[in-house]
Amino acid sequence: MKTTWRTWFLALGAALSLTACSDDDNYVQPIPPQPTEAGAYVLNQGSFNLVDGTLGYLNLTAGTMSTDDLFAAANEGRSMGDTPQDLVVYGSHIYLAVYGSNVVWVLDRTTRAIEQMITTEQPRDLIAADGNVYVSNYNGYVSRIDTAQLAVDARCPVGVYPEQMAVRDGYLYVVNSFGLTSDPQGSKVSKISLANFEMEEQIEVGLNPTKIIADSRGNLFVIQPGDYTGATLIKKIDSTDQVTTFAEGNLIATYGDALYVATTTYNPDYTIASNNVTSYDVLTGDTLATHVLDIPTACNPQCFTVNPSDGSFFVAGYPASDFTGNGMVYHFASDGQLKATYTTGLNPITVVFDRD
Repeated sequence: MKTTWRTWFLALGAALSLTACSDDDNYVQPIPPQPTEAGAYVLNQGSFNLVDGTLGYLNLTAGTMSTDDLFAAANEGRSMGDTPQDLVVYGSHIYLAVYGSNVVWVLDRTTRAIEQMITTEQPRDLIAADGNVYVSNYNGYVSRIDTAQLAVDARCPVGVYPEQMAVRDGYLYVVNSFGLTSDPQGSKVSKISLANFEMEEQIEVGLNPTKIIADSRGNLFVIQPGDYTGATLIKKIDSTDQVTTFAEGNLIATYGDALYVATTTYNPDYTIASNNVTSYDVLTGDTLATHVLDIPTACNPQCFTVNPSDGSFFVAGYPASDFTGNGMVYHFASDGQLKATYTTGLNPITVVFDRD
């Protein structure tokens, strides 16, 4: 989930979720060659209809987090808007999807100054591919932004409540969640041809898929929390679009030939009991290792990502007691040891690396 008014239900459902165990805690995932990261943007969602979003920046070399809203600082104090959802760095620009304000901001990558304001309804997720940026619109479309013209040049209907997207082999895949109305049609992944920008089929994956990522082996992995009363499942869509249940967990990331699954378990009073990260071989499904991350029980994780340069983990979340305090970003080494803790803005929703 991306919006704070829905993540609480994910927290309730996660109380029943399970995580796999492993006896092989000495596994070390080989580090593939990757571009280095100058830093990482932290997008803070704010609070729906109450507090506008902000943009932070983590300098990975200095180990410091910006304390000011970089969006406002670069744009004469202008507000980003209500409930930002996603950010992508592509080419010479930064793209920001702001759901509540119905806008995608295009910023200069160097100065972070506004270059374009693109009006589009209820933007949720962003992904870049082949010279375009794609936007999932919660009202049932995916929009295509021409990055030369900085404008929407096409829209494709995809069904109910589209959320996160992934690109594989010339196709864009977008999950159809059940939204705010528990729509039973929200059980599919829509497959769009990038060549003609038309939906070719919908793949049934189970009730309420919310996130999807692609790995280096041509697999897609989908988070499927269902109705939030049981375990959150992770479905695998192989290269032939066949669907199987792969694991259980709340948040996912890929690195090399491994899928990393972050699982938060809760006590009866909804305080956090544990946060584990389990790595799986994407080819066999075998458990490789399980790390217990030392995340304080005051933090409710909402974002999990792996730095492709070194395999270290970043976890961002909001205070478990409410949605009103400053967010936290935790940086863990690849072996699960805590390296650093940073304070960020209200309700951090995503961490995106800014590569050299």
